[in-house]
Amino acid sequence: MTGAGKEILLMLSVSLMLLLTACTHNGGYIGPWGGTWHLENIETGDFEEIGYAGNVFWKFQADVIDMVETDDKMHERHDHYGTWHASEDSRILTLDFSHGSDKYPEGSPDYIPPKVTGLREGNAGKQKRIVNW
Repeated sequence: MTGAGKEILLMLSVSLMLLLTACTHNGGYIGPWGGTWHLENIETGDFEEIGYAGNVFWKFQADVIDMVETDDKMHERHDHYGTWHASEDSRILTLDFSHGSDKYPEGSPDYIPPKVTGLREGNAGKQKRIVNW
Protein backbone atom coordinates (compact mmCIF):
# COMPACT_ATOMS: atom_id res chain seq x y z
CA MET A 1 0.00 0.00 0.00
CA THR A 2 1.34 3.42 -0.93
CA GLY A 3 1.72 6.38 1.45
CA ALA A 4 -1.40 8.06 0.02
CA GLY A 5 -3.38 4.84 0.42
CA LYS A 6 -2.33 4.56 4.08
CA GLU A 7 -3.36 8.17 4.71
CA ILE A 8 -6.79 7.61 3.14
CA LEU A 9 -7.27 4.41 5.14
CA LEU A 10 -6.25 6.25 8.34
CA MET A 11 -8.67 9.12 7.61
CA LEU A 12 -11.52 6.68 6.92
CA SER A 13 -10.75 4.77 10.12
CA VAL A 14 -10.74 7.95 12.21
CA SER A 15 -13.99 9.15 10.55
CA LEU A 16 -15.66 5.81 11.24
CA MET A 17 -14.51 5.87 14.87
CA LEU A 18 -15.91 9.39 15.36
CA LEU A 19 -19.19 8.42 13.73
CA LEU A 20 -19.62 5.41 16.02
CA THR A 21 -18.96 7.48 19.17
CA ALA A 22 -21.42 10.27 18.34
CA CYS A 23 -24.07 11.43 20.80
CA THR A 24 -27.69 10.39 20.66
CA HIS A 25 -30.88 12.14 21.74
CA ASN A 26 -32.37 8.96 23.23
CA GLY A 27 -35.57 9.04 21.25
CA GLY A 28 -35.31 12.44 19.64
CA TYR A 29 -36.33 15.97 20.44
CA ILE A 30 -37.85 16.41 23.93
CA GLY A 31 -39.04 19.97 23.52
CA PRO A 32 -37.59 23.07 25.13
CA TRP A 33 -36.51 21.22 28.28
CA GLY A 34 -33.59 19.24 26.85
CA GLY A 35 -30.24 19.84 28.52
CA THR A 36 -29.23 21.44 31.82
CA TRP A 37 -31.09 24.26 33.60
CA HIS A 38 -29.98 26.30 36.61
CA LEU A 39 -32.68 26.82 39.25
CA GLU A 40 -32.13 30.51 40.01
CA ASN A 41 -34.82 31.14 42.62
CA ILE A 42 -37.74 29.47 44.35
CA GLU A 43 -41.06 31.22 44.91
CA THR A 44 -43.96 30.13 47.08
CA GLY A 45 -47.06 32.06 46.17
CA ASP A 46 -45.93 35.67 45.82
CA PHE A 47 -42.83 35.29 47.99
CA GLU A 48 -39.30 34.35 46.99
CA GLU A 49 -37.67 31.81 49.28
CA ILE A 50 -34.83 33.52 51.13
CA GLY A 51 -31.76 31.42 51.80
CA TYR A 52 -31.73 29.44 48.57
CA ALA A 53 -28.06 29.29 47.56
CA GLY A 54 -28.64 28.79 43.83
CA ASN A 55 -27.06 25.36 43.99
CA VAL A 56 -29.57 23.14 42.16
CA PHE A 57 -29.40 22.25 38.47
CA TRP A 58 -32.10 20.38 36.55
CA LYS A 59 -30.85 18.02 33.85
CA PHE A 60 -33.36 16.58 31.38
CA GLN A 61 -32.77 13.61 29.07
CA ALA A 62 -35.56 11.52 27.56
CA ASP A 63 -38.09 11.18 30.43
CA VAL A 64 -35.46 11.27 33.22
CA ILE A 65 -34.76 14.32 35.37
CA ASP A 66 -31.59 14.55 37.42
CA MET A 67 -31.72 17.34 40.00
CA VAL A 68 -28.09 18.00 40.85
CA GLU A 69 -27.48 19.66 44.22
CA THR A 70 -23.99 21.08 44.72
CA ASP A 71 -22.14 22.46 47.72
CA ASP A 72 -21.55 26.23 47.96
CA LYS A 73 -18.26 25.97 46.03
CA MET A 74 -19.71 23.50 43.50
CA HIS A 75 -17.01 20.94 44.28
CA GLU A 76 -19.31 18.25 45.67
CA ARG A 77 -22.59 17.11 44.12
CA HIS A 78 -25.51 14.83 44.83
CA ASP A 79 -27.82 13.51 42.11
CA HIS A 80 -31.57 13.15 42.69
CA TYR A 81 -33.34 11.10 39.98
CA GLY A 82 -36.97 11.06 38.90
CA THR A 83 -39.07 11.14 35.78
CA TRP A 84 -40.87 14.07 34.20
CA HIS A 85 -43.57 14.99 31.72
CA ALA A 86 -44.43 18.44 30.34
CA SER A 87 -47.85 19.75 29.35
CA GLU A 88 -48.44 20.55 25.67
CA ASP A 89 -47.58 24.23 26.22
CA SER A 90 -44.51 23.26 28.34
CA ARG A 91 -45.69 25.45 31.24
CA ILE A 92 -46.53 22.64 33.67
CA LEU A 93 -44.08 19.92 34.61
CA THR A 94 -45.20 16.72 36.28
CA LEU A 95 -42.34 15.33 38.37
CA ASP A 96 -42.36 11.78 39.74
CA PHE A 97 -39.85 10.76 42.42
CA SER A 98 -41.46 7.42 43.31
CA HIS A 99 -38.74 5.28 41.74
CA GLY A 100 -35.94 3.05 42.95
CA SER A 101 -33.33 0.59 41.72
CA ASP A 102 -31.68 -2.62 42.87
CA LYS A 103 -28.91 -0.61 44.53
CA TYR A 104 -31.06 2.27 45.85
CA PRO A 105 -34.67 1.49 46.84
CA GLU A 106 -37.55 3.94 46.50
CA GLY A 107 -37.24 6.74 49.05
CA SER A 108 -33.44 6.57 49.23
CA PRO A 109 -31.55 9.89 48.88
CA ASP A 110 -30.89 9.27 45.16
CA TYR A 111 -34.63 9.05 44.41
CA ILE A 112 -36.01 12.02 46.34
CA PRO A 113 -35.86 15.67 45.28
CA PRO A 114 -33.45 18.04 47.06
CA LYS A 115 -35.03 19.39 50.25
CA VAL A 116 -34.39 22.99 49.24
CA THR A 117 -36.79 22.67 46.25
CA GLY A 118 -39.79 22.22 48.54
CA LEU A 119 -40.91 19.12 46.65
CA ARG A 120 -42.16 16.27 48.82
CA GLU A 121 -39.69 13.61 49.90
CA GLY A 122 -39.80 9.84 49.98
CA ASN A 123 -42.76 8.23 48.25
CA ALA A 124 -43.72 11.62 46.83
CA GLY A 125 -45.65 10.38 43.83
CA LYS A 126 -46.47 12.80 41.06
CA GLN A 127 -46.22 16.52 41.70
CA LYS A 128 -47.16 19.29 39.31
CA ARG A 129 -45.26 22.54 39.24
CA ILE A 130 -45.94 25.60 37.15
CA VAL A 131 -42.70 26.82 35.62
CA ASN A 132 -42.22 30.43 34.54
CA TRP A 133 -39.61 30.92 31.84
